[in-house]
Amino acid sequence: KVFIYPRYVKHIVVDNNAQVERLDLNMNIYPSKRQTPGITQMSQLRQEHLKDSNSYDHGYADEFETEECKSQYPWQLSSFPTCNLLFEFNLVEQMLQAKDSRIVAHGYWRDVWKLREYGINFTTTTSSRLVCKTMRYQHDFEERNYDRHRRDSVAMERLTKSKMVIDIYGFCGNSGLFQFANSGSLLDAIFPRHSVKNSIILNITQRLESAVQAIMGIAAMHNIEVEGKASIAHTDISPSQFVATNDHIFRLNDFNRARFLRKYSDGTPCGYYVGRNPGKNRSPEEYNYEEQTEKVDIYSF
Repeated sequence: KVFIYPRYVKHIVVDNNAQVERLDLNMNIYPSKRQTPGITQMSQLRQEHLKDSNSYDHGYADEFETEECKSQYPWQLSSFPTCNLLFEFNLVEQMLQAKDSRIVAHGYWRDVWKLREYGINFTTTTSSRLVCKTMRYQHDFEERNYDRHRRDSVAMERLTKSKMVIDIYGFCGNSGLFQFANSGSLLDAIFPRHSVKNSIILNITQRLESAVQAIMGIAAMHNIEVEGKASIAHTDISPSQFVATNDHIFRLNDFNRARFLRKYSDGTPCGYYVGRNPGKNRSPEEYNYEEQTEKVDIYSF
């Protein structure tokens, strides 16, 4: 095994030939009494694999504006980070002192932590709760993921005016603070599971009411700026994306697969393409990798 610090790996290009060398200058000058930690041979091979610049291609964010298609609104290009709000939360402290603070779920991209509101006595049972989402360890901190979660936060910030969408409280990098939904998802209500506490059990009438709530959330998203002219497509509509709070209203959630819709110079909407469309209940154009619009959300619904 080769034991080295990752930061002491040097990449050199000589006559178009890339090489990887070990740098240990400071370690030689300032020797440590502790054993030098290092990386495994597999990690070293991954470092060498990065000599091929094509390995970085998947990590780039998709090009948004082109010569033909431009953003409809300035907020589609914006970000509103509030990092200090996230830094106020000490996850270790909450895990140790608040028994109900823990990881409660996860999606493909992020873990979901249930936390107590900052500044509240952790031993009380009446303090406000919220959700913190952090990116899972198996994903890279790269441009594509930063842009993914930027879209998630911007979309939810714009939709705070709708009661049919979960509220966002803060955002920084790949993490965010959100409204806590303690009554499960629409999926849990339709197909009850004993493992989900406090989930809602629906009768026939309530199922119809919940369907109306779900489509109201989609309508609020599609008509966020102008009625009948969508600027956001969710692209991942499923029963698990609608979650309920204390008032038992199912609200739309989770926009990290969302796409912001652009326009041509004459104002007509531009479509978009997604390079990978796994999952169930997707539209034919998604599985055929054709041009998509916000109508994929209606098909999935």
